[in-house]
Amino acid sequence: MLNHDLTQHERRVALKGFFSIAKIWDLSETEQKALLCIEQDESLGKWQKEGESVPPWKVIERISCIFGIYIALRTIFPTEERAAAWVRKPNRQFDGKPAIEVMLDDPYVVRRYLDAQLQ
Repeated sequence: MLNHDLTQHERRVALKGFFSIAKIWDLSETEQKALLCIEQDESLGKWQKEGESVPPWKVIERISCIFGIYIALRTIFPTEERAAAWVRKPNRQFDGKPAIEVMLDDPYVVRRYLDAQLQ
């Protein structure tokens, strides 16, 4: 359960972190929206501008999951490049689909898989 006492500044920092990961993983705007569970007709621009609107809790929860995936990958792989490449490579664990395809549907599946790999 997330701490719903996060300040607006802290939520903006989380969003900024997400956009950094999106850049590293080379996510399209469509992929970013799907990962954040926001409508495709909604603009990311309002969140990308410093000091603009603050994301709702459902978005913060998704960002938390994405952070966990990113950290797990950086723990498993020796370089950021290899970790980022894993996101797009076909994976037997996901019936041959790349992890990003699974994440677009349900990022928690990938998070649980990676957490188990770290045990």
